[in-house]
Amino acid sequence: MVVAAYTLGMYHHELHMNRSECRVSAESGYQWVTRTLDHRTHCYRMFRMRKECFDKLYSVLQSSYGLKSTCKMTSIEALGMFLWMCASQQSVRQADNMHS
Repeated sequence: MVVAAYTLGMYHHELHMNRSECRVSAESGYQWVTRTLDHRTHCYRMFRMRKECFDKLYSVLQSSYGLKSTCKMTSIEALGMFLWMCASQQSVRQADNMHS
């Protein structure tokens, strides 16, 4: 019985507790967003809108709703990450991985 409990505990640990380290991206989240915005097809695939629509949305959010950059993330990057997460059902962990 003890051996079975130990084996089950080890299996649970390996399956759920042994997490790999986050990857380190070659480009920042801001660089990824601006590069994606510059490519028409990628922009639509990642954000589900064209660059012109992204720019209008960004302008409205800035002027009417006070969207601002922080010391850790630009407002363009924040909007891009938000749209990417919503458009393709990405997790917060994946977005954090992109931001690193």
